[in-house]
Amino acid sequence: VTILADSLSEANESFTLALSNPTGGAIVATPSTTTVRIIDAIDTTAPTVTITAPASGANINEGAFVITGTAADNKGVQRVEYSLNGSAFTNATCNIATNGLSATWSVPSPPEPTPGSNSLSVRSFDTRNNPSALVTRNFNYVVQRPLMVSLSGPANSGTLTAPFPGTDSTKKVGYRYTISATARTGYVFNGWTANGVNGTGITPAMLANSSLTFTHQEGLEITANFIANPFVTAITGSYSGIVWPSSTQPVPNGSAPSHENTGHLTIAVTGTGSFTGTLKVDGLSLPVAGVFDNAGVARFGATKATSFTLMRASKPDLELSLQLDMNPLGSTEVTGTLVQRLRSLIKFVSVMSLSRHHYNGMSVKVSPVLAGTASQRYTLILPAMDDQLTAYFTPADFPQGTGYATGTLSTAGAMVIAGRLADHTVFSASSSLSKANQFAVFSTLYSLKGCIAGTMTVDPSLADSDLHTDGLLWFRPYQNTQWYRFGWDEGISVSCYGARYTPPPAALLPNLSAPDASLGNAGITFAAGLLPTSITRNVNLSSGMAKAPATDASFTTALTPSTGLFSGTFLHSDGTRPGYQGVLFQKTGVLAGGHGYFMSTQPRVIDYLGESGRMTLLAK
Repeated sequence: VTILADSLSEANESFTLALSNPTGGAIVATPSTTTVRIIDAIDTTAPTVTITAPASGANINEGAFVITGTAADNKGVQRVEYSLNGSAFTNATCNIATNGLSATWSVPSPPEPTPGSNSLSVRSFDTRNNPSALVTRNFNYVVQRPLMVSLSGPANSGTLTAPFPGTDSTKKVGYRYTISATARTGYVFNGWTANGVNGTGITPAMLANSSLTFTHQEGLEITANFIANPFVTAITGSYSGIVWPSSTQPVPNGSAPSHENTGHLTIAVTGTGSFTGTLKVDGLSLPVAGVFDNAGVARFGATKATSFTLMRASKPDLELSLQLDMNPLGSTEVTGTLVQRLRSLIKFVSVMSLSRHHYNGMSVKVSPVLAGTASQRYTLILPAMDDQLTAYFTPADFPQGTGYATGTLSTAGAMVIAGRLADHTVFSASSSLSKANQFAVFSTLYSLKGCIAGTMTVDPSLADSDLHTDGLLWFRPYQNTQWYRFGWDEGISVSCYGARYTPPPAALLPNLSAPDASLGNAGITFAAGLLPTSITRNVNLSSGMAKAPATDASFTTALTPSTGLFSGTFLHSDGTRPGYQGVLFQKTGVLAGGHGYFMSTQPRVIDYLGESGRMTLLAK
């Protein structure tokens, strides 16, 4: 072996060998030569690599994609590898310089990029297999494909935002677009339908929004649907109703009634389906807002969720769902559920049926049979609940008196009532009549810790009343008072009856005889309320109320003729003079007369034995 050149240095680590007349072989007429490189075992310098195409952030049209670059190393370049969009690294074609220290590289048949955003990664290796730093280049691959956007519905029912004219158009695949649909007057947007949605990011929930953002893909077809506005006058307006504990949910025993799950909801529905309202439950007033879709399902928030979470300070959240009857000739009701969870379990479910307020006082007025030509006055009574006396509920556990109230009904169907329950608690409620002439009664009591709730019907065709309900639910919490301190958290049922009231000169009661100075033409009877036996006192009713005889000092009485309310005091068997109060009930029938209550007098030292007694006034 003859070394023909020996000029080894940091810059030149190669020499040439010439082979001639090797021993044991044939004579070589012409010496054979080759170049040999010496690899330095301690080379730790990393090579470099660059990308010359594609340019950073370049928009590359379909079919024009090329990959090229350069590489260099202080000892020698061995190879270059590339990866497109995270794929496995593949060798590029390298053209290494004669000295081995630099190279140009390319990918003669590069893979097809993804339409839209792409990422190219490249690395080089030197002859000692040292890798370069990874070099990444992002670019956009522009692929144009048709995007079919169309409208469905009556002519001129809606429009689409530019650049979508509602016909075929060519758009960049992999790029994001936003399209909005706007209904014209008299119509509403009825959702999108879409075909070929793979890769577009379109979800079923998004199809309900009038504004749709998506990534274009080949074969995508989108249709904006419009229909005649279903929110007609017979559906829009105000709704209200009672929130009741469900008797069947959660299974198997339903939800036990309580102040916590009994309430009242009012909402107002606009001509676009949007609604606002207030839920009163568990002592709180919670705002509610959303929009009914064209099928009547309430949607909430930007995601158009079908349930709404009502946040409460220091109390578990509530979940509200609502459904509007979209048939103008149907029930005109909003039904729904209210759910409270206890960790993963359902603590209670309440249900509701909200009736639309039917009358407006102008084009739709309450029938004169109900309200007359002006606001009509009513008196209401809540009789003692003797049928609930059991071993569990004794006369000492709930009032034996009769609650009372006065009310007015306007020609617009607005009902307002106010009075006192038989435990001396003030209550009031206001609502409006439905098409079935029903209205909700709801009043929060006892510093927001109790309530009374139910639905009443106005029906003057009944024999004994003009208003009635058999089921007001009354909740009273524990209170450190003389009367009924344990209350009734579980609720007790209260009947309520009402009658139209006409003040004098009309007769105060039906079938009154002429006044009698000594015996009177009516008697007031006091019973229960710690009385061992009932007590009766005589009065005369004409344009007012007076004692008979006038010298009877055992009681007092006074009547307000304009409202039918009366009150006074009487001598109790225990020597005290408790006050009584009540209201006249003018409807001919078994309830005609006057009804009310009195509270036994509280002793100097509370003994918790107080009771509410019953007061009844009957014509002789």
